[in-house]
Amino acid sequence: MAPLEYEQQISAAIRATQSSEKELTLSNIYAQLGMWIGNDFDDERDINNYRSSWIKKINAVGAMLNVSVVKDSKERETFHGILKNPVVTPSSTSPKSSATAKQLSQADKDEIKAIFDALDVAKMWTLSTGKKVEEQMRTLALLCNYEHPSHSLIMDVEDTTWDAYFTQEELVEISTYNDIPFPPLPPELDDYLNTIRSATSPQEARRRAVEHSLPVLQVPSIAWALAEIVFTSGFFNEHHAGIPFDTISEADLIVRPWHGLSSAFDTSPITASAGDMASKHSQASKNMKRTMDGITVKDRTKSGAKVDLLYRCGKWEVGCMEACREQRMPNATKAIKDGLLKLPKSLKDMLYVMAIEKPTLTNKLATTGFFVMGSTLTMLVMTCPAGYVARVSRAEPVSFPDFVDVFPESISDILTLIWTGKSLMETNLSLFSSTSTTTTAADSSTRSRANVKHQSRLSKPQTLLHPSFHPSSSSSSSSSSSSSSSSAKRTKSTTTL
Repeated sequence: MAPLEYEQQISAAIRATQSSEKELTLSNIYAQLGMWIGNDFDDERDINNYRSSWIKKINAVGAMLNVSVVKDSKERETFHGILKNPVVTPSSTSPKSSATAKQLSQADKDEIKAIFDALDVAKMWTLSTGKKVEEQMRTLALLCNYEHPSHSLIMDVEDTTWDAYFTQEELVEISTYNDIPFPPLPPELDDYLNTIRSATSPQEARRRAVEHSLPVLQVPSIAWALAEIVFTSGFFNEHHAGIPFDTISEADLIVRPWHGLSSAFDTSPITASAGDMASKHSQASKNMKRTMDGITVKDRTKSGAKVDLLYRCGKWEVGCMEACREQRMPNATKAIKDGLLKLPKSLKDMLYVMAIEKPTLTNKLATTGFFVMGSTLTMLVMTCPAGYVARVSRAEPVSFPDFVDVFPESISDILTLIWTGKSLMETNLSLFSSTSTTTTAADSSTRSRANVKHQSRLSKPQTLLHPSFHPSSSSSSSSSSSSSSSSAKRTKSTTTL
């Protein structure tokens, strides 16, 4: 490994040991570095010299970080144990333990390094402690062998990986700085739902919903809430006690318990399109560098990420939804893959496309997403609070009622969250559509003399936001299969001739 790689890995290992509140000993640091210690060892090397070289490197990095590393009594035993049975560090997942993860190729790692090398330090997000967020993201990003949100400059403070790179106070600052508040419910909808909360059963909630809607039924939010309460209360009767989430499919989730995620937009300028919809903004991000043939043959067009619900107005996408079936634990593979990686990347690409159109709004715009995991609904909001970083904010998750006595409260919470997400999307769209594309002072001074301007990508204002990173293994798979198919067809044709 190169010296910089050693420094980054040891630095991360020291931080991880500190965050776990363990004593900063060589043995504990070895435990974090086990994979690299084991992989770098050559049987022809002298073990004692190899061990001494690691001790020197660790002490050097410790001195750089102003921390003292203790040489404990078990240090030698721990080091030799690692060489006999190499371990896997938390920052690098093995293929056996993550079969669905996308392993990065060397080309991917080179691209990630180039992304961070191109960042202007002066424009990075600097915390009140002086720490630069992007520099910490770089440290983690270059350590990973599998795709992580840090490669796309996405910060999600709910990801406990960041505990090794930021203090709790710094994470709070990251999560709250330049935050976009959740809008309150319209007063009439808030009052209406409050009349439902005190009911004691689905049947009583339905009766109250009907009675209290009559004077205000012409209000779109009330009409929607009434329809959803009547619809969902129908799942609780003498034959059924709710929804059997362990047995229903992802498609059923969208049309049955979470029907409101699409019906809320029936009276909105934003449409909700269901059924594995390909995001055009994600596609634009993946094909951003595609050019005409030159030194190399241009890549085939890559398709955008497919989402279960796509929220858009005209050509502008403002949000999306991903759904997965009920999982036995919140950190199941499907939940991590879709909720912590795929959905945030899709939301960032939507934000990026709008930001390059109107750069002055980069730190004011937001895209909104929903993640359904069986009976649980979570709302995500993607913003760019400062620098090059895209930040994920999450609302408290809500759950579909599983008992009759909790139905009134639960359905009220669900409708509140869905309408809040809808309001966020509409507010974002209104801000975006009401703001003209930024012009430079030179453009303004010459407008009276020329109504038509020359196109120039060099003179346009730039946003600091970057598109999401897409590994070559995932973005080129369709191209590879197409190329293989074309090659097979040509071979078959030649054989026939």
